[in-house]
Amino acid sequence: MQSIPVTLNLPALATAYEQARERFAYYAELAEKGDPGSILSARYLLLGWSEVWDLFNEVGLPVGDVDAVELPPLPEEVAE
Repeated sequence: MQSIPVTLNLPALATAYEQARERFAYYAELAEKGDPGSILSARYLLLGWSEVWDLFNEVGLPVGDVDAVELPPLPEEVAE
């Protein structure tokens, strides 16, 4: 594996980590509500943020466990 030199900006990392934690908390809140609009919004958050959450989790900065959040299925009329 080849290493790539990087410059680490700690204030930017702290800001990104805080944003990721806030978005995850909002994702979990929407999933818990369970209404179709909230479920759809949670799915969009998952699409946009899941890789960021995974990255932070992998480097030892846990954001949350996506698999532990139960996201109900969308009703058929909303899914179409």
